[in-house]
Amino acid sequence: MRLLSLALASFALFPLRAAENAPHALTLQDAIRLSASVATVELARLDAAIARAGYGAERTGLRPQIDAVAGWVRQRQYQQSGGDGVALSPDNTVDARLRVGQALIDLETWHRTQAANRRLAAAEAGTALSLEEAAATAGVAYADLVTAEALVGVRREDLALAQELLVLARKQVEAGASEGIAATRSENRVAAAQTALTVAEGQLRSGSITLGRALRLDPATVFTPNDKLGGDLGLSTAPATVNDAVTIAQQNRPELRVSSETLAAFQADFQAARGARLPTIDAFADAGRIGPEVDDTDTTWRVGVELRIPLMDRSRYDAQAARFRLEQQRVLREDLLQRISAEVRNAVVALETGAAGLRSAQEERRLAEQELREARTRFEAGVAGNLELVEAQRSLSIARERVVGAQTVLVRARVGLARAVGVATTLK
Repeated sequence: MRLLSLALASFALFPLRAAENAPHALTLQDAIRLSASVATVELARLDAAIARAGYGAERTGLRPQIDAVAGWVRQRQYQQSGGDGVALSPDNTVDARLRVGQALIDLETWHRTQAANRRLAAAEAGTALSLEEAAATAGVAYADLVTAEALVGVRREDLALAQELLVLARKQVEAGASEGIAATRSENRVAAAQTALTVAEGQLRSGSITLGRALRLDPATVFTPNDKLGGDLGLSTAPATVNDAVTIAQQNRPELRVSSETLAAFQADFQAARGARLPTIDAFADAGRIGPEVDDTDTTWRVGVELRIPLMDRSRYDAQAARFRLEQQRVLREDLLQRISAEVRNAVVALETGAAGLRSAQEERRLAEQELREARTRFEAGVAGNLELVEAQRSLSIARERVVGAQTVLVRARVGLARAVGVATTLK
């Protein structure tokens, strides 16, 4: 009964598990769209929200400051008259008032507000940067999945061909046209093809898990690509010429926007540090009631202007540190410009090399197919053994695999160019 219950439970769970692991078809554009919700993008959005809150906090320094203050104090004072002193009786003081202050001239706070605004812009550009990086990661993972599927197709073709040639070898052996070793060689090729197919199928499953992780989806989901390797897979709005690609990269790369806004923020920090050494002028007013008891108070008020002149403080050293940070950011920006130019040029070279490599691999496959046809004709005619046929079969398998590899290199080069130019979200 226990075994029967376990069996029934297994059958009951089978449809649910099958539904959970049902294949989920994706295109490259679907993968790029889903990459917008990965963890790095969500964290970048939260960074922008934090920067927005920081900007709001800095802006309050330029707005009127309103405080309500209420207090009660009981104290015993000492009074001296002539050479004698006397302790007075304890008394109470109740004081409640409203105070309003407004900065009239405060260059430090103004520049710090500008720095916070620039950091907000940098954080928003950082969100765009995270979207680009996530899209490029998803594009590479999708290309690997398509490659794995293509390799499974190649291995199945190899296995089908090996099985077909095994049947031919056995017929030749039975007819006395070949020795028994011909069938043994063909059986060896069938076994090798089956092993290669098993490995390729494992790589396909691993590719599905990797893509799921890249898209922040359940790794148990089985993904199947709707796109096929080759053709226009991996194209984007990135131009294929170096000069155009460099120009667009300097306009689109979010890293440059992040660098520009960060540089402006450091410039504002430097101005704020210098402003801390300058006088500030504040206006204030307060009004309230004061007296010994809550029901025995009088109205009092004050209105005035305050001038603060810093004489000895740390602002001079803060200004020096801010200036050095500004110089650091300028160096980083110049290096970033050179790095982007180098990345674009390398991406264009990789794209051209990938296209040339694919043409060579396709020609190699064509010649391998021709060699196999000729070797098969000679074997069927009995003018050659199947060793020549087996070698031709192996050459064709290698040539097919090289075509898949060349197609993968080309797709990856397209993804790399899109990332280098800053248009990875347009991949399709």
